[in-house]
Amino acid sequence: MLGFGGLLMVRTLYSADNVEEMRERFRNAREVFLVFSGIFGSIIGFYFGTANSGTAADPPTVAGLTVGEDGTVVATIVNGRAPFSGRIRLQSGDDFALAPSDAVNQLSVRLDKAKYCPAGAIVTATDGDHRQISANVQQTQAQLLQRGWVTCVPPGSGGNSSGNNMQ
Repeated sequence: MLGFGGLLMVRTLYSADNVEEMRERFRNAREVFLVFSGIFGSIIGFYFGTANSGTAADPPTVAGLTVGEDGTVVATIVNGRAPFSGRIRLQSGDDFALAPSDAVNQLSVRLDKAKYCPAGAIVTATDGDHRQISANVQQTQAQLLQRGWVTCVPPGSGGNSSGNNMQ
C-alpha cells in the first residue's frame, strides 16, 4: 500500500505530458496523500495515547504510620502517584477520612484522645492511579495508654478493651 501510494504521489513530479493530464495526476496524488495522512495520524495517535506513564512499576507503600502525642495519626506514603486519599478504621468500628497534609506524600487525621483508641487500626490509602494499600497501627493499647490515650485500656487489665469510652 505504501509503495503504490508513494508511486502515485511521485509520478506527478516526473510527468512530461500535457498540463491537463498533469493536473489529473496531481489530484490523484493529493487524494492518496490525504488518505495516508489520516492513516498515519491514527497510528501515531494510538501509539502516544496508549503509552504507559511509567508508574505501574512502582506501587505505593506505607513507609511510616505514626500516632502523635497530640492525637494526630500520620501515614507517609512512598512511590505511587499523587494525589493520595485515605481512611482509618478503628477497632471500635469508627471510620475517619485522612486528609492530605503539607507534605504531598502524607495523610493525617486528628483523633480525640479521650474518645478513640487507634491501637490496631487499619489505614487504607489510594493513589492517583487508584491502587490501594493498607497498614496497621503497630502501637499497642498499653503503649498508647502511657502516651495519654485514656481509652486504650489493654486487654486483661479489668477495663474496657474495645477502644470505646468507659462509662
